[in-house]
Amino acid sequence: SPSLSPSPSHTNHTPSSPTISTTNNHNIGGGMQRVTTATNNVSELVMGRSTTTTTTPSSFTSPPPPPPPSTTSNSNNHGRKQDNSSMMGRVRSFTANPNNKDLMRRSHIIKEIIETEQSYMRGLSVCIKIYLDPLLNLSPPLITPDQISSIFLNIQRIFKITCEFLKKLKTRIAKTSGGVNTSAPPSSSPAANMGEASIGDLFMWLWNETKIVQEYTAYINHFNNSQRIIDDLSANKSKFADYLHKCQREEECRSQTLSGFLIQPVQRVPRYVLLLTDLLKHTTSDHPDNEWLSQALNRTKAVAETMNEAKRNAESSARMNVLASSLLNAPDTFILNRPGRLVVKDGALMLSEGNKKASKYSYLFLFNDLLLFTRQQKSKFQYQKVMPLNQLKVVDIAANETGQHAFHVLWSLPEDTKPITLSSSKPEEKELWLNYLKDANHNQKKTRQE
Repeated sequence: SPSLSPSPSHTNHTPSSPTISTTNNHNIGGGMQRVTTATNNVSELVMGRSTTTTTTPSSFTSPPPPPPPSTTSNSNNHGRKQDNSSMMGRVRSFTANPNNKDLMRRSHIIKEIIETEQSYMRGLSVCIKIYLDPLLNLSPPLITPDQISSIFLNIQRIFKITCEFLKKLKTRIAKTSGGVNTSAPPSSSPAANMGEASIGDLFMWLWNETKIVQEYTAYINHFNNSQRIIDDLSANKSKFADYLHKCQREEECRSQTLSGFLIQPVQRVPRYVLLLTDLLKHTTSDHPDNEWLSQALNRTKAVAETMNEAKRNAESSARMNVLASSLLNAPDTFILNRPGRLVVKDGALMLSEGNKKASKYSYLFLFNDLLLFTRQQKSKFQYQKVMPLNQLKVVDIAANETGQHAFHVLWSLPEDTKPITLSSSKPEEKELWLNYLKDANHNQKKTRQE
């Protein structure tokens, strides 16, 4: 499963895999068919079909920057308001020492935040202008509206959010230090007093807007499906592949692929974490931005983790749908796709029952509440049996001379008392299964007790 983890790179490039570590195929058992059906609910997020999306949109409605957080819990101070001009006065009263390395480092980091946000906005704009808008206006259509929606997701709304956030950043810097020259070379030195600016509250605005978090979460959740559709259309529809190559050759694209543009929103949130961490590191305790940055960093990390968890759940649900359609001869009483059920691990192990020496391969699916045994038949899976985790016990077995690394799985129900022995030729694979089984078993019992 992918994880939303910070990546040190912020430049636009064509990824072999996203920073969020997406896997472009959910290939269960090596034979599972790729999911190519567009996700219906994504289309609700996509898209005003205007061809003027590259202009800066009107501002989101938002309150003025809040006052710096209080360091005391005095109830008499609760609800006290400080206007923006007062906060800016605090910023200007912070005296810049020419020899203050932290302040100079802050200036460089703030300059980098604005420059990379400018580059991010440009990438989204080019993607919409070069790849999306012409595709919407082709007659006859090259691909269906649903396919377009599932590829580009809500990128137009992400673009508008980025424009608004960048505008706020530039406005704040202009009020504090006279602005930043984003056309200057990246190696050029920023104005020394740029380090006096406070921008932590702007990041708090970004993530305290519920709609913004929802837009990013929706985009990230469906990014894998977007990439699968691009891959399938490129492989099976030569005109679509030709269209992508034509767009890539446009001067504004700088040879960037469509996937290289679409991954940028996925990479941006982890990049914010890295930049804010560095900025807070070089912000002294008496700087007016210190408390805001601390809150902004914690909030950004929390948002990243929320998005990460939502993505894991979305991917697990997609895998569950694929597995449900591929499972053969399951009893009518067995319902695989239940709310809250997640795929934890799957793979093939050698299986023998009781004292039998003969063993055969079984393909196992470990969920957060049960263990499913199947026999793989190409892209299908023959149902064998199911063990609820709360009735299951795992016992390790010392390595034997045959080179098999095994463990017992015991079921507490009286009608099935024969132990099952599962083994692998690789010790690390056995350890993985043992750990996953024990953790899932423990979590299931803990959930039932609660």
